[in-house]
Amino acid sequence: MAFNLQKIENPDFYIDFTLRKARERVSVKSFKGDKVAKNRQAELIRFDVIDTVLSDKLRNIHLSYPRFDDLTDFYKELVKITIDAGQYKKSCAAIKWADNKVSFFCRQAKSRIAKSRDLVDIKKTRDSNIGRIVSVVKQIKSNLKYLDECRRVFKDYPTIKSGLNTIALYGFPNVGKTTLLTKLTSATPEISNYAFTTKKINIGYHEQPAKNIKLQILDTPGTLNRFNKMNLIEKQADLALKHCADLVVVVLDLTGTTYLREDQDRLLDRIIEIKKPFIVYLSKTDMMDKETIEKLQQEYNAAGSIEILIDGIKTHFKKHPNLAI
Repeated sequence: MAFNLQKIENPDFYIDFTLRKARERVSVKSFKGDKVAKNRQAELIRFDVIDTVLSDKLRNIHLSYPRFDDLTDFYKELVKITIDAGQYKKSCAAIKWADNKVSFFCRQAKSRIAKSRDLVDIKKTRDSNIGRIVSVVKQIKSNLKYLDECRRVFKDYPTIKSGLNTIALYGFPNVGKTTLLTKLTSATPEISNYAFTTKKINIGYHEQPAKNIKLQILDTPGTLNRFNKMNLIEKQADLALKHCADLVVVVLDLTGTTYLREDQDRLLDRIIEIKKPFIVYLSKTDMMDKETIEKLQQEYNAAGSIEILIDGIKTHFKKHPNLAI
């Protein structure tokens, strides 16, 4: 899902823009009849423009910003840990309320103006209803501001597609997950030589069109296996693991250059506990001798090369008809 949302302005911007468009439209029209008839025609057009322009602005906001209840479980949980979900829902509802009220006051004004035979009554109706409309828009000032704050948070959300077989690369920081992503896909995320280099979920796609294969691969931020004290980066990894992954590739660096083997074993136990299908992949095997690699492969039933890993992935999905590739 992509969160490409428009910037939200303050109430005065929408009010001034709308009233200016209405004045411009009225000023270029030619009206016939006496003074009352001309004013009636002008004000009917004015409220047509206000209804169209202002309602469209508000409607575009509440239709483009996703309804919380329509989000996938992954995005629902991500929203909950990054913004105030209750305030978000309240703000979306407020924009929709304002849209409906603007249309209501425009219809009310046009109905009364169309029946009016008095110039004073026409102007009074115009001014009172424009005043109500302005008041409505100003009432949602805090909601507009909050949704724009949400927009700045949403733009950093990963775009995870639904309907694709999805693999999560999971493991401690700096064990080679991002490097593995570049080997499996055409993705080119930045790779650095220090821990927590992945600040978000990187996404790539492994495709073999001739064999009708397409996999979505998530390079999740490294975790330190401290699940009761997760930071935001770790929480994203955990959410992707729980809600998006059909298969987990647990990346272990057993060269002794990063984390203790015992700690990485506990991370592997976590995957076993939550009952997610997984494949263990040994990274940095170029730093091991052949005998050590073979021993570890047997001990962990692990893949020690890209070729073996891809074969394991294919075998897994072929065993699951609902996820067949």
